[in-house]
Amino acid sequence: MGTVREIFKLWTDSFSGTKSLRTCINKRKWWMLSKAISERNVKTVLEFGSGLSTLLMDNLRLSIDSYDSEKSYIDKVKALCSESVRFHLWNNRDLEVTNKYDLAFVDGGLPRVKQGEIAFSCSDLVAVDDINACSRSVKIPKDFERIDGGDRGLVIFRRKS
Repeated sequence: MGTVREIFKLWTDSFSGTKSLRTCINKRKWWMLSKAISERNVKTVLEFGSGLSTLLMDNLRLSIDSYDSEKSYIDKVKALCSESVRFHLWNNRDLEVTNKYDLAFVDGGLPRVKQGEIAFSCSDLVAVDDINACSRSVKIPKDFERIDGGDRGLVIFRRKS
């Protein structure tokens, strides 16, 4: 697809004037997440909240199951991604996931209660964006610890050994 800079530009050009441009992952957060992806040899991702992060992870050739609650938005993001991304429409409430993933990324619409429950049950590595906005709705299990270095926006957890 291209460099990170090219992907950010593609996103900006495609979503100019929409709220999607304001709510997407920024370069600093992407650097943190991509570092964790690389260090942990992530190959499979469960993602809540399709968007720029989907394109960026797709560019890393990851296998992604991306869940979002707006079909028209999914269709627009899907048009920018490869076939290795599987998009799923859901209502942000009812979902049972039985697969295990290398990474679960929680970045969907509020509330994120169900997203958090599923993420922590399906992966040993969980990233939550905008943690301050969803800290009351995402419950962190006791067997997980922070590994992100203390950033207040994007928080990364791993299951304790």
